[in-house]
Amino acid sequence: MVPAAYQFISGLKQTRQAGRMNPMRPTMGLADSTRQAAGIAQNMANGSMAGYGQAVANVRQNTASTVRAAQETGSANNALAVVAAAGATEANALGSLDTQNARFKQTGQQFLAGQLNRQAGEEQRVWDWNNRQKYLEQAGAKSALTQAGAQNTNNALGGMASALGTGARAFMAGNGGAGGFGRGAGSQPFSLLPRGVPGGGPDYSNIS
Repeated sequence: MVPAAYQFISGLKQTRQAGRMNPMRPTMGLADSTRQAAGIAQNMANGSMAGYGQAVANVRQNTASTVRAAQETGSANNALAVVAAAGATEANALGSLDTQNARFKQTGQQFLAGQLNRQAGEEQRVWDWNNRQKYLEQAGAKSALTQAGAQNTNNALGGMASALGTGARAFMAGNGGAGGFGRGAGSQPFSLLPRGVPGGGPDYSNIS
C-alpha cells in the first residue's frame, strides 16, 4: 500500500512538472564571416574590375595626344589619317576593356549567387536549431514526462486497489467467509432475530 501511494504521488509530481516545463536553450546566430562574404560578393557583382576606369581614361588620353601631335606636326591629310587610326585604336582598346569588365561582372554575379545560396543554407540551419529543434525537444520531453506521470499514477491506483482487495479478502476469511460475516471459528451463526426465538440468536438467559 505504501509503495503504491508513493508511486501515485510521484506520478502527480511528474505530471505537474511537465506542465511547468520551460527549459532555457542557447540560440544560434548567423556567422559574421557569412555576412561579410555576401557583402563582398555583392560589391563584386555591382562593381567593375580593378583599374577599369583608369584604363579607359588612359586609352582616351593616348588618343587625344596622338591626334594633337598629328595636327601640330603633319599635313591636314596626314592628320586626318592619324586621327582615324587613333579612333580605331581607341575603339578596339575600349571594346577589349568592356569585354573584360563584363566577364568580371558575370563572375561576380555567379559568385554572389553561390554565396547567397550558402547563406540561405546557413540561415535555414540557424532557424532549425533556434526554432524547429527546440520545439521538437521540448515537445518530446514534455510528452515523455506526461506519459511517465500518467503511467505511475495509473499503476499506483491499480496497486492500491489490489491492496484493498487483498485486505478485504483477508478480513472476510478471518470472519468465516461471506456467509459467516460477524462470527469467528466455533461461534454461533449470526442472526437478526431476537435471542430465544427459534432461528434467532443464542439464548444466554439461563447462563449464570
